[in-house]
Amino acid sequence: MKFTDNAKQVVEKRYLLRTHDGTPIETPAEMFRRVAHALAQVEGKYGATPDEIKSHEESFFHIMEQFQFTPAGRYVFCH
Repeated sequence: MKFTDNAKQVVEKRYLLRTHDGTPIETPAEMFRRVAHALAQVEGKYGATPDEIKSHEESFFHIMEQFQFTPAGRYVFCH
């Protein structure tokens, strides 16, 4: 993933999951995977099968890794 230097700093400071001592425990790609997974899980509430949910997760991840869409910070914090 190609982040600008500023974007890397923001992601590392604000959005990556951390241990209690503040050490990041995921990469930006893992963060996108975590968010894509959370977004896809909602589809199950509307009747999607596990295979369909996984397909949605892959689609969401691809869209985010290509920087075609990034969820708002509040959503990233919550999931």
